[in-house]
Amino acid sequence: MPVVFALGFGTPALLWGVGLASAPIIIHLLSRRRYRELEWAAMKWLLAALKKNARRIQLEQLLLLAVRTALVLSVVAAMAKPFLAGAGVVLLPGKRTHRVIVLDGSMSMGYRVTDRDRFERAKEVALAILNDSRKGDAASLVLMAAPPRVVVGDPSANLAAVAAEVRSLELLHGAANLAATFEKIDQILADSTLDQKEVYFVTDLQRASWSAADGGSDGSLQDLAAKVADRANLVVIDLGQGAADNLAVVSFELQEPFVTTGRETKFAATFRNFGRSNRSGLGVTFAIDGVAQDRRTIDLPAGEQASLVLSHAFPAAGAHTVELQLEDDPLAIDNRRWLSVDVKEHVDVLLVDGEPAGERFAAETDYLRVALAPEIESDEVRSPFRPEVVTESEAFEMNLTRYDAIVLANIGQFTDREARVLDDYLAAGGRVVWFLGDQVDGDSYNRVLHREGQGILPVKLGGRVGDARARQSFVLLDPRDYAHPIVQPFQGAEQGGLLRTPVFEYVRAEPQEGEHTRVALSFVGGDPAIVTAEKRRGRVAVVTTSADIEWTNWPIWPSYVPVMNEVVTYVAADRHRSRQALVGESISAAVPPAAIDVPVTVVLPSGDSVPRRVAPRDEVGAFLFDDTARSGVYRMQFGPPVASEETFAVNVDASESDLAKLERDELQQLLPSWRFEYLTNWQAIATGKSSATQSRGELHRYFLYLALVLALAESFLAWKFGHYN
Repeated sequence: MPVVFALGFGTPALLWGVGLASAPIIIHLLSRRRYRELEWAAMKWLLAALKKNARRIQLEQLLLLAVRTALVLSVVAAMAKPFLAGAGVVLLPGKRTHRVIVLDGSMSMGYRVTDRDRFERAKEVALAILNDSRKGDAASLVLMAAPPRVVVGDPSANLAAVAAEVRSLELLHGAANLAATFEKIDQILADSTLDQKEVYFVTDLQRASWSAADGGSDGSLQDLAAKVADRANLVVIDLGQGAADNLAVVSFELQEPFVTTGRETKFAATFRNFGRSNRSGLGVTFAIDGVAQDRRTIDLPAGEQASLVLSHAFPAAGAHTVELQLEDDPLAIDNRRWLSVDVKEHVDVLLVDGEPAGERFAAETDYLRVALAPEIESDEVRSPFRPEVVTESEAFEMNLTRYDAIVLANIGQFTDREARVLDDYLAAGGRVVWFLGDQVDGDSYNRVLHREGQGILPVKLGGRVGDARARQSFVLLDPRDYAHPIVQPFQGAEQGGLLRTPVFEYVRAEPQEGEHTRVALSFVGGDPAIVTAEKRRGRVAVVTTSADIEWTNWPIWPSYVPVMNEVVTYVAADRHRSRQALVGESISAAVPPAAIDVPVTVVLPSGDSVPRRVAPRDEVGAFLFDDTARSGVYRMQFGPPVASEETFAVNVDASESDLAKLERDELQQLLPSWRFEYLTNWQAIATGKSSATQSRGELHRYFLYLALVLALAESFLAWKFGHYN
């Protein structure tokens, strides 16, 4: 689209001075009328000589007249302050300007090839913009991040204070939310009372950030960009480099469902070369609690990735920090990743027996207890589970948060208080398994636990199917193509007895719809046998038959022990994931009801401490901390009566590791409504050799320069032509 330019004047009232340009002409004409022609004999010889040079003298006079006239016009034009305006907002010379400086604070700005990284260069450019601003101009400061941070919102004429804010900024380790940034900028511009506005984007134009397709709450990315363009002139200062190479650790994960002492624990890591050069012999360090445990080398071809599996046996229980570090490159931020791992002596499972009995294998949970922890163990076969059996009345008077999973077997019904206790336990990241049975009151379960899909029970219970007392008919189990993790280990092992397990009676259940609810195992005919779901911050499972031999012979079949272990393993697994987060995500620690107004100290990766307090509330909840702008290990230290410490690992988003950037034409295609000035001479701007703040289209300076040149030319020509002699 062609850009149309128009000429305007900042002070058009001074254009009356154009009439002064006629003064040299009038003086010239009046000077000619002053002379009278007289006949003089001696003049004949002089006139004869002058005729030879008449044309030259006439040209000299006209040239001097033109120079003097142009000199007056140049001075008048400079005083009128003309400007050349294209499409967009007009900046009138001499008027106050509101400059919104937007610094890209995303992780890619940490790329360093000299003594300073891109973010430090961006701060130098921002300081230069403030230094070049005129007296009376105002500035705002926005850090483009996810979410964006408005450092200085209202236009501030105290440019020194804004400069101090620029100097204090620190690079964040997250991505950049472009749409949300545009929303913040538009709000700042809308609230500004200054007529003239400019927005400076100091960025590396990383494609991952600038090509985001999602809009904000006010519309699409293009609509938000158009609103900003309508309010201000736009300047994009590109600090990026098209051929920036980068290596990164893109993933680091625990391969085990949970970690217990003395057992070999495996970790899987993935590395990627985002550059165009092959790299070999790269050093990788694997550390536990800051102490190196293993060192490896890997090769990374250009544009490819490589994987590595490492293992470690933790000798002691407790919270441990696992770190993986790839040798540094120009962007060192994404060369490290952390995991926070809670190592236990055992996985504590609370078995709540709804039908206790004194005889061996007569109670509801006897078979399940033995399945989880065999009475005869060896060093080669040692169960990670430590089950503890209690009655229903005992369970809800205990501190449930110390258990990794709770199994409720054939509990008749739950009170509202008991449902709240379980809800709070799940909100703190707990795990719950229900086994049904002859004592279960389906209507009570639906009313108190299911609550039309709003509760913690992921199924709506119906009537019983079959007759366990007669035991004349039974149904078999259907693994549903072995798609669920609970039954995946049994694929290809059809002789293990799972498919021939007889079930005489069960409760028909209707799973609620949702991506987090899955049927792991069903009965032949379609009714679910095991349903799992994510609830609150925890995980639940429902087994629709009994845990003992009252409704099924399953507990005495070979498949019972491995299936029950898989059920509890699946439910209790991945609790460590709540201790992992990406930069910008909240981290939270469960706190009991006693933790009201308890002091909390959050130790940041930098070592600095942030004091907080637990807010008062009526239920068990979680203490949230959302200022996770930098990657590393965060520690929450709770004061009494809690007196505990939680460790969290915050890692960078691997999408920010790709340093590919947008070029100018790509940016224009992405934001077609923009008319912007595109600058790449950031080095000259940062060092003061060039200015980014000179208003585009201002012409008065050029007219002043022209007037100076014309004045010198007039003096020289007058001397040269001899008119001053």
